[in-house]
Amino acid sequence: ETDKIFNVPFDNADVDSAVFNLRLLNKMFEIIKQGGGTVEDEADLVKRSKEVKEKEIPTTSIWAHVELKTTTENEKPFRDFTVNNETFQTLDGIRELALKFSENIQIKDQEKLTTSTLSGEVLSIDYQDQAFLKELHTKIEDEKKSAFELDGSKKVKYNLIDDSDFNSKFKSLWEDYSKTAKTVFRKEVSENGTKSTKAFHSIKYMKNGREEWGSWETMRFQSAISFAASVGAYQNKVTRVSKNHPYLGKVEKDKEAEFYKNNAGESDVYMTSQVIKSKGSTYSVFNEGGSSIIPVASSNDKVNKATKKFLEWLYKGKNKITTEEENNWLTLARTSGYVMPLKDVVTTKTQKLFKNTIKELETKLKDKTIDELTKENTETEAMYFKLNMLRSASVSLDSLLKLNEDKTIAKAMVTDDKSAQMIKSIDSALLNQTRDEKSESKDFNKLLEELRAIKNQ
Repeated sequence: ETDKIFNVPFDNADVDSAVFNLRLLNKMFEIIKQGGGTVEDEADLVKRSKEVKEKEIPTTSIWAHVELKTTTENEKPFRDFTVNNETFQTLDGIRELALKFSENIQIKDQEKLTTSTLSGEVLSIDYQDQAFLKELHTKIEDEKKSAFELDGSKKVKYNLIDDSDFNSKFKSLWEDYSKTAKTVFRKEVSENGTKSTKAFHSIKYMKNGREEWGSWETMRFQSAISFAASVGAYQNKVTRVSKNHPYLGKVEKDKEAEFYKNNAGESDVYMTSQVIKSKGSTYSVFNEGGSSIIPVASSNDKVNKATKKFLEWLYKGKNKITTEEENNWLTLARTSGYVMPLKDVVTTKTQKLFKNTIKELETKLKDKTIDELTKENTETEAMYFKLNMLRSASVSLDSLLKLNEDKTIAKAMVTDDKSAQMIKSIDSALLNQTRDEKSESKDFNKLLEELRAIKNQ
């Protein structure tokens, strides 16, 4: 018999870390400059993209066909447009870059597109509903107000549709999202009786599951930028896992060289912590991601004591899974990419440990070949796995540490059946805006009508 259940946060990871394919960024920046735009050389991502030795884009990606579009009336379409550090510091700044770039490119040599050519986009987003609500919250003046929250009598308030300020900002942002998510190229390709639609989007929302993730789009040179789960650090480039992934398909030995050529390697990908503000926002919003443990209180005291003892060991204890004893939170970080959100763990001391270990591993692995990095059951591959998991943990810890800064908040939302249905409706409406086959934009008033119908069920 049970009396109570509890929800105890167990781990945390960025579900929308900022991931960049540096080769594609370099091509973007070159096209922007060619079109009369300004790309500041001292910007961090500009410098990183220039350092990539291999600049050619694999012909498996539609990005290999992207070129500047000009007209006699407008030979410099990027005139008065500037890319600098600030461009990548806001959610709407990145969306605007995606739209501006995609509107001023064209696809060359279209006759060379095949059914196996991969579609592409400037920006891919794993969890579009969360990205949208996060940006919406940055625009609400009252930082204590959420889209869904409990009132004094523990009932859910649906501020998203009932609060006038929320409703106004919701409408404005929905229309802005509908404008910036644009499909600028779409073509049906036929080959040996097989038909396939190829497209290029400013923004593409991911289906998730077995089909689409930002990490995979980054690895396959489909996305220049992605708001993707940080724990995908071992899948956004060529690794042992991406070579043998059940959803992506195992790469046979005689196909490995081709796989290495057509997918991003270690130097092509850069990942950093989630973007947490929009232009003009007075505070920043941190997106929580991760899982919880659900302890169940028993009427049996002996069971309760055992449960408490296990939880105490899990959160504060140590283990000897390897030959050396280490804290459980560190084992979790280096094997999964998640961070235990404990007071003693979320510290600059832990971050220093992560970053120093990452630097040591990068030094040890910098001269290793891609074959060595991906060969199963070797010390080198084990180190490469640990490196990528610690990168994920470090990125997520960076985000957690920002919560200690003024004007950065974790926006918790109450979720009941109705609010979950509303979020799902937003998610589906966004997803349908950017499908390769066709785009379906939902009018705000129609969406609002759907959400109100859910509330009144």
